Amino acid sequence: SNHLQQLQAELAQVQDQLKAVAQERDKQAGIVSKLEYQISQYQRELEEARADVREADDAAMTQYAPRIKAQVTVPITLKNVDRLWRDVITHFQVASDSEQRRANTFMGRLLKLMQEYKDAYPAETADFDAAVESIPEFNRELARIEYDDLPQYTARFRRMRDEKVIEAIALFQADLHKYVEEIQENIANLNQSLRTIDYTPDTYIQLLTENSRDAEIREFRQMLKDCLVDVGRQRTKEAYEAGFAKVLPLAAMTQGLEGRQLAEMVTLKEAGCIGVSNAGKPLQDALVMKRCFEYAATFDIPVMVRPQDAALSAGGCAHDGPVASRLGLPGIPAVAETIELSRALLLCETTGVRLHDGGRPDARLRDHHAGRSRQGRAPHSPAGCVSRVWRSPVRYLHAGHADERGSTAQCNARP
Repeated sequence: SNHLQQLQAELAQVQDQLKAVAQERDKQAGIVSKLEYQISQYQRELEEARADVREADDAAMTQYAPRIKAQVTVPITLKNVDRLWRDVITHFQVASDSEQRRANTFMGRLLKLMQEYKDAYPAETADFDAAVESIPEFNRELARIEYDDLPQYTARFRRMRDEKVIEAIALFQADLHKYVEEIQENIANLNQSLRTIDYTPDTYIQLLTENSRDAEIREFRQMLKDCLVDVGRQRTKEAYEAGFAKVLPLAAMTQGLEGRQLAEMVTLKEAGCIGVSNAGKPLQDALVMKRCFEYAATFDIPVMVRPQDAALSAGGCAHDGPVASRLGLPGIPAVAETIELSRALLLCETTGVRLHDGGRPDARLRDHHAGRSRQGRAPHSPAGCVSRVWRSPVRYLHAGHADERGSTAQCNARP
């Protein structure tokens, strides 16, 4: 009985051991199965990686292989391969996100610059948008600008300025002195005639002359004198530049002064021009004028105008008045300037451009727009953006209707 119980206890112990061995066997079998699955999966991923390597070009391998190897600092085993893979993926994902943010910032700046260029040059960029797809069109526009190469004309402009403008200014000053001498001679002749008047035995009438005290006239004389310093002697480049300190160029408002396509105003401003003008040539229509004013207002470029309706002033050579009619001279009515200036002032109110008028408008027009400014009917007050620029030759300052007597259609008598 005791021996049987001992055998039963040993049997139970052996069965427990067999059960534990079976459990350990099943556990190891699970581990082996999992390892076999991982090995097969790694082998498949290895084949895919090898295929990717075979398809990758040499440039990509040269660029990325050293960066991948640099991230793996320990030997690769089955235990750490997953962690190393995740670390490499995380590293390159962070780098990719950083590059994407930089690309988005650059793209935003690029699109902004595209839109600013379109706003500045609406006529030239009407056929394409401020988008990545339009980069080829912008490249073609850049090639055109580089082909025109405006800076190459700077040296030519300065050479012509140095050779021609000094001579023209000297001739202009000579004309001024001639007019002064003529006036003094006329006054002297008049004084001789006045002495013949029987006034009193010891008294006679005499006209005296004195230099004008007007500040603008004094400033103009000084500017003219500065331009002609050391005239007649050899001048250095620096002397020319100093002498032209007050001679400032105006840029063309439209290409070729044809009045149709807008010129590169910003480029010309950067080259040194202080403003734009169409040199008295007419613009094609009000739309071209509006676009010119909007362009100039955007970049704070002053616009110089000499308003005169082309149709009303065509062929005219004198003010439309009784003297011109009696002499048979083609006349230019005052309304020719009034109509054109009125249009310019209305567009000035709309765009806010800095407008400089070189004419002498009818007082009614001036009072009309001054009244509009006071009543606040326009978004931009012309009183703050319009100035008067007198550009008449000196002889016009003391010439009137009576001086047209004896003139012909060949005379330069533009009013």
